[in-house]
Amino acid sequence: MPKNARSGVSGLDVGAFLICAACAVGLVFLIAARSSSELVFVLPIDRTIDVHSAQALRVRFADFTTGEDIGASLRKRGGEDLPLSIDIDKTRKLVTVKPMSPLEGAAEYTLCLSRATKRSVFRQMIEDWLPSASCTSFTTRAVAAGIHQDGAAGLIVVGTDNTYAAYYEEILKAEGLNLFDSVALDRFDAEMLKRYSTVVLASSSLPSAQVPSLVEWVRAGGSLVMMRPDNDLLALMCLEKDGTSLHQAYLRATPGVEAVKAFASHPLQIHGEIDRLRPRTACEARPVGGGGVSEQAPLTVAALSEGAASPLLAPAIAMLHVGQGTLTAFAYDLARSIAYTRQGNPDWAGQDRDGQAPRRPNDLFYPDHLDRELIGVPQADEHQRLFANITLSATAMPLPRFWYLPGDRRAAIVMVGDDHATRNATATLFAKLVELSPPNCSLKRWACLRATALLTPRTEIAPALVKAYHDQGFEFGVHVDTRCKNLETKALEGLLRRQMSEFRARYPFLGRQQVQRFHCIVWNGWTESAEVEVEAGIRFDMNYYNWPPAWLDGRPGFMTGSALPMPFVTEDGTVLDIYQAATQLVNEDQVPHVFGVRTMLDRATGADQFFGAFVTHYDFSDDYADILVDEARRHNVPLISAEQLLVWVDGRNRSRFADLDWQDGVLRFSQRLAKGAEDAFVHLPLRATAGQLLGVRCNGQSIAFRVQEIKGLPVATFPAHAGDCTATYGGGGAS
Repeated sequence: MPKNARSGVSGLDVGAFLICAACAVGLVFLIAARSSSELVFVLPIDRTIDVHSAQALRVRFADFTTGEDIGASLRKRGGEDLPLSIDIDKTRKLVTVKPMSPLEGAAEYTLCLSRATKRSVFRQMIEDWLPSASCTSFTTRAVAAGIHQDGAAGLIVVGTDNTYAAYYEEILKAEGLNLFDSVALDRFDAEMLKRYSTVVLASSSLPSAQVPSLVEWVRAGGSLVMMRPDNDLLALMCLEKDGTSLHQAYLRATPGVEAVKAFASHPLQIHGEIDRLRPRTACEARPVGGGGVSEQAPLTVAALSEGAASPLLAPAIAMLHVGQGTLTAFAYDLARSIAYTRQGNPDWAGQDRDGQAPRRPNDLFYPDHLDRELIGVPQADEHQRLFANITLSATAMPLPRFWYLPGDRRAAIVMVGDDHATRNATATLFAKLVELSPPNCSLKRWACLRATALLTPRTEIAPALVKAYHDQGFEFGVHVDTRCKNLETKALEGLLRRQMSEFRARYPFLGRQQVQRFHCIVWNGWTESAEVEVEAGIRFDMNYYNWPPAWLDGRPGFMTGSALPMPFVTEDGTVLDIYQAATQLVNEDQVPHVFGVRTMLDRATGADQFFGAFVTHYDFSDDYADILVDEARRHNVPLISAEQLLVWVDGRNRSRFADLDWQDGVLRFSQRLAKGAEDAFVHLPLRATAGQLLGVRCNGQSIAFRVQEIKGLPVATFPAHAGDCTATYGGGGAS
């Protein structure tokens, strides 16, 4: 009997067996390697619908291998592969895939990622046997028709190439300019221009056939504001891109330009891709007739700096007067920059970057997304105010706007405390606020001292006492407790719903809870936690919170660059029905208490004009609540609940100016005030092309106004009145 016959394996079999054993070892090794370096799709998730057609497709790898190449393909269902650009960041294990042109709306696409490594022939055989690509399919969003209302003064042209185009409406509403319509780029035509004095082009390009009509409209007095325009549009201003771009830079306003002179004292960070612009060496723009657009050089309204003090000799914002109108070009996408400034770096989502568990919103900023030297400046708010000033100064028609806070106030403290099962701290504070409130004070006018109490599930307050304070205008809600642990998004949603339900069962007379702050401010993703809150009925989030103390280094300020609520926006440009309201006044951030509160209120009410509604955190572990009360009274600033601010912002955003008409020095407009905005104030430019404001009448009655200067521009201020108004200007041209 041959050797090994008893085992039933021949000598040839032994060799094959050894080879197969080696195959198995290699296979196990290769599978393990693939397991540790598998493709993890970040955006979009497989079978996602409603994906923005210009959204960057981002893919995260668990690991990279030296010498590894990444390939990508993207095709429409039934079509061919589309041209792509691929950016690989091996440090962050992130691959960003961008279609070279916007995708079609309401179409299905498949994205495949592959990875290839130079290997031996043997390993290549195994590699060939294993799947080498991972794919995800998604459907793009249908093109929105837009919003059209009677007599709007401005138009936002929403391009499918700009993911954050829809966010411009929120920016303009936040600035009180509730007089803009919006339209999709493919539905925009020259006939629309007759109805508007200002157009914000949230697209890098326009069909060439529309450009001549647009230029004629500008010549006749229109104001066109362009966001990251392409070279064809930049040629109208004798500018061009130099072929390079930055992903972060600073803006410095030009001191001599009236519209932005109030912003010249400090730089502002810009996030997102930024074009470097330069003059065209041979300006050949001839869009109309035989002449150029203008023989003037464009004005640098604000310049770019690579560092806070390293000028690049390139404009961040340029302006050119053409005939009676104005062309303005931003070298960056303002909406994207605002979103990244407020919500942090989306590429850092899901990371515990400060090394202090759990994951919190501050991890989206730590350590250098926010320049800590500028933490004392509300950079997002300042960007928006600068944009508003440019918009107001560039248009021939004087535009009315609603002020940020009711009663023309410059600041408010949103008094929110977290009660972690104290014996009676909340009731004691509320009793003090009632005692300090004026007799027969008006809740709607924020004349009563009020607050919000977020109670942990273990906090015991008698229902009768809660009802008594609730009936006086105080707000109660559950302080959702994850025991300071991050949870998967689905588990977080379940916990939020359960604790809210249990709280409502204890206090059934309370209305639906709409404001929320997690204990330990745990956070998922870039906006995942906000999306979970929306599903649970929360509409006012306060989780963005100045932290950690060592990073802040005793400096009060604005981690998110803002002291005003605005809706969250997702990475694909979806505006969520929930406001982000950062918590700036924190008792445990190791900023000296009196110094921190006083500094923020002084900057809001003083010469800096850093207006805002400042959200607080206190937990009755010290005297911070008393300090907040004392400083609010010292600065004559109202103390309000989060719910009061939510009602106001909703009402202000739903209010609108309509039926605007500007002829012979007379501006006619109507004011439509929504519930909650009864105490709104209107600001009108004090000067226009026809001269200075002479008088205002609403509903047939003369309206007294107060003159003041806001961020460098003189304005007339008066209470809003629902109905029809006229503002008369005269006495010569504007100075």
